[in-house]
Amino acid sequence: MVTIYNYGVYQTVIDYNHNNKEYYNNDRSYNVVIDGVDSCYLETNKDTLELNEWVFNDISNKIMRIIPLTAKKDLSYKVSASLYERIWKQQTDYSTTGELSDLSDQWEGISPAVTLKDSAKNYFEIPLVSNISDFPDLKKRLALRDTLVVIEGEYDDVATIVYKNNPCHFVIDDILFRFDVFKKGVLIETKYLKITFSYGC
Repeated sequence: MVTIYNYGVYQTVIDYNHNNKEYYNNDRSYNVVIDGVDSCYLETNKDTLELNEWVFNDISNKIMRIIPLTAKKDLSYKVSASLYERIWKQQTDYSTTGELSDLSDQWEGISPAVTLKDSAKNYFEIPLVSNISDFPDLKKRLALRDTLVVIEGEYDDVATIVYKNNPCHFVIDDILFRFDVFKKGVLIETKYLKITFSYGC
């Protein structure tokens, strides 16, 4: 299983045999069973566990520990992280009805994987999210330009880049951890943990 210390998540659990129920992580750590389906997650996609970040959390610089479910000493692990990144167009036509319009995605992709450092036996260091992101390279590749366009409102809409001549936002929606499990140096299994960032309330 996997524990991320001092980090809160939650997940709406889907149980196809009973009514839906919600799981809230009160102790601010979450255990993910790598070797099978987690007891709190009953989705059909068994190789990926999807969670939501609890509000006012930050996964940067946290410690992730892998705790083997068996006593076998010949297992080893490699953990890497990627980000789901997106560019979307700023709302520029705020109508009298207060409806947002034209919030279309302009670009989306996944950053290259970054391998997490094992600082002790199965204690992996999660770097700053900004150090996982490939935004500097993305700016060159997509010819992004800096800008600052503010549309005031209940929630100020602030565009910081220009893409295809449109003021846009650069957003990191999720982090995807990949767990490669090795037995005597041979890859035997790969599991994934996807966490959607909260960005406040």
